[in-house]
This record gives sequence, structure tokens and C-alpha cells, in this order.
Amino acid sequence: MDPECLQIKTDAIAANIIGDVHGRDAWIDVIIDGVRNVFVGDFFDPYQNISFEDCRRNFLEIIAYKKTHPETVLLYADHELHYLLYDKGGEIYSRFDSIHAIEIQDLLYDNEEYFNGVAYAAGDHLITHAGVSRQWWGRYFGPYRDETPEDIANQINNLWEINKKAFMVRHNAVFDYGNYEGPTQSPLWLRSYIFEKQGVNLFEDTNYRQVFGHTQVPYVVDSPKGFINVDCLGNKALGKPVQSYQIIQQNKI
Repeated sequence: MDPECLQIKTDAIAANIIGDVHGRDAWIDVIIDGVRNVFVGDFFDPYQNISFEDCRRNFLEIIAYKKTHPETVLLYADHELHYLLYDKGGEIYSRFDSIHAIEIQDLLYDNEEYFNGVAYAAGDHLITHAGVSRQWWGRYFGPYRDETPEDIANQINNLWEINKKAFMVRHNAVFDYGNYEGPTQSPLWLRSYIFEKQGVNLFEDTNYRQVFGHTQVPYVVDSPKGFINVDCLGNKALGKPVQSYQIIQQNKI
């Protein structure tokens, strides 16, 4: 459990958001029993020298935790997507494990009942893997019309169920930006340095906030621009503190 969490009564925590896993067991250090733990995805394709066997074991331990703590939320991310669509006209991202691709695909499909889609709302916070831009939202749903995080999450998850390719990189690339990482990218691929630009955050000029990972940071970044980046589980391998982010319930101390 994250030592910083001990300063907050657990009944005041609406959700504990855990960053990209990538085969690492650092999630154990920040899990909080008795609250809703939300994983933002990327369970496979490690950065460090982690064997496939250890990566698989770690994933199955997370699934086991979900089975005994059903309030846990597991979100898909880009490093799940390229296995889910591996033989279905998909695309391949960094550190793709071609040797074990079918086995990973089987693991994901065998355990899909434990996943919660690609978006989740906790109060006035929208949680995805990489954040939702106005540009991507506008392409698939039209102009933003003050929908709540829950409304947004439901619509995005419905799209995920019927058209996973809407979340692929090449389906959302606009080369006017010079690369694949412009503001038109999906909630599985948008980069935080793009998200910071004016007119990109779906919730710009609202009181809603977004929580995501995907772009590595040395600690949880709580930005004044309306988002929180939690992709810092890699700190454990560097001997640095590991953090998660707690959303506090209103009217709770």
C-alpha cells in the first residue's frame, strides 16, 4: 500500500488509480484494499528485462485480485489492443511480443469478463489509458455538449464494443501534425504533451478532470490544465518511490 495513502481514510477514497503495469509487480505497492482500484491498462510488453513467464504470472495475479475484489476496474490500453486485433487487421506497437502473441491474445480473451472497457468515470473524473481529446471525440460523437464523465465513458465503451479499430493509431492519424501523435489520436494513444495544448482536453473550461497514463513520468503529475498522469510504476526498478492517485469523495475528509 502506498504510504501516502495512509494519511487518507479509506472510506473517503472514491478510486485509487494505478498506472501502466507492463509486467511489473509494483502495483502491489500501491493497491489499497477496501477501495475501488482502477488500472489504466498496458499489462504486457515490459520495458525492463521481465520474462514472459513473469509477465503472464503478474497479469494473472491482477486477474485473481479482481476476482476477490470485484469492485476493481481493469481498462484496456494500446498494449492490449495490438494483441486483441493481432490476426484481425490490427497494427503492432512497440515491444510487441511476436513469440507469445497468440498466447497473450488468448489470455486477454479468456479473461475479458474481468475488464471494464477503455473508460471509467469516478465522480467528476474520467479515467482512460491516454486521455480523451476534443478532436477524437468530435470525429466519432460530434461536438462536446457538456456531457458528464459517466456519459463520456459509456459512449466510449459502447464504441469499443462495436469498433475497436476506431482506437487504432493509423485510423486517427492526421499528418498535418507531422507524426502519429497529434490531438486526433484515441484514448489509447494520445500523449500528455499534446493533451496540454489549448483546445485539446475534452473537458477544457469545465470542472471535470481526466486521469490517464501512457506517457512515463517520474511521479504522479497533477496538472493545472485539468489532468493527472499516473504512469510512474517504473520508478520501482529505479529505486524510487512508486505512487498512485486517489480521487477523494466529496464531503469526505
